[in-house]
Amino acid sequence: LSHDNIISLKEFFEDDTNGLFFIVMEYFPGIDLKTYLSNKHTFSIEEQERMRIFDDLMKVMHYMHSNQIGR
Repeated sequence: LSHDNIISLKEFFEDDTNGLFFIVMEYFPGIDLKTYLSNKHTFSIEEQERMRIFDDLMKVMHYMHSNQIGR
């Protein structure tokens, strides 16, 4: 996948010694959406910012569905 709002997956592997799986992803500076929302009361976020977040999420959903991912 290649989309501005999706963090890319670089590789994944299993550690044969303990059976744990590891995911290596693209570095993204800052905080994730869950942390951002938990640091603010959702209703204290300006409407324009809420709409931007919603719009970004909808763009990702459209991209994924048009590539038949998550159906």
